Amino acid sequence: MQHAPKCEYTVEFRIEGATLVPDRITDILGLQPSLVRLAGDRRGTGRDFDKALWAFSGDPLPSGEARTWEALDDGLRYVAAQLAPRSAALRGLLREFDGYWWCAHFETGLVGETRMSPDVMLALADIGAPLLLAAYFGSLVSK
Repeated sequence: MQHAPKCEYTVEFRIEGATLVPDRITDILGLQPSLVRLAGDRRGTGRDFDKALWAFSGDPLPSGEARTWEALDDGLRYVAAQLAPRSAALRGLLREFDGYWWCAHFETGLVGETRMSPDVMLALADIGAPLLLAAYFGSLVSK
């Protein structure tokens, strides 16, 4: 019996900039980031990051593991709902820094599709940041 390819997604809203101070973003938005990088932090490749980064993926799981989704729509809806009350502050930050939705699509098969509902697209448009969808072959979580 063949199993259908399984998809997993991660979703983050990211803000980055050379002069960005992650603690300032945390204070302005009142949200705990899922990832913080400072300009000058070392990359795995031996180079340094030239921009600081503040990323939010929603409330952390009790286990501390990355939150994953079987449907991109569900992940975007979840994170967007937590950012929506802060959309005016986010739009202000986006005038100063680069912001975008960062979504990773992990797939174990060669055939797959991603669908987004109109309500999710409207929620993303309200914040006014582009969406970056990175595709990876394989599973994020080894099971």
